[in-house]
Amino acid sequence: MLIYITVFITLFLIVVVQSTLVPFIDVKGIAPDLILIFIVYWSCPRGRRQGVVWGFLGGILQDLALGTTAGIFALSKSLACYLAFSFSWNCQRNDTLLMSIVLFVAAIVHQIVYFIFTSTKSAAGFLTLFLRYGFPSIFYTVFLGIFIYGFVEWLGKRKEAK
Repeated sequence: MLIYITVFITLFLIVVVQSTLVPFIDVKGIAPDLILIFIVYWSCPRGRRQGVVWGFLGGILQDLALGTTAGIFALSKSLACYLAFSFSWNCQRNDTLLMSIVLFVAAIVHQIVYFIFTSTKSAAGFLTLFLRYGFPSIFYTVFLGIFIYGFVEWLGKRKEAK
């Protein structure tokens, strides 16, 4: 039980960082999704159920922090994790490539769901938003996720060596 409290507190702190500090590293309105990176990293070895639960909780916290339409991030993140973890991935913490692929799938689903609900109810509006903001954000998230996963693995190996 203590581990889930720790994960929730970590998720809460990541939401705070996402909503306060990440806007300073965005590039023309395009920012990485630290919440999704964390959720995939935590859930990948644990499976779809963990992904959906933590995706929903992270999304709700992000909705509250940003004051967005109630539930839009909760829906997009939980659905993204559900679909990304629907494949028979055999994720292990030390498999950065596979975790990055799962993150890529989750980021695509997240952006599609998010822009479907926030675009101007037209295919052109959706496509414009997705190509201008969603697609680059997917690559920013995956690129940063690869470095974060690699760094965490490096720290783990260093700790084991001591």
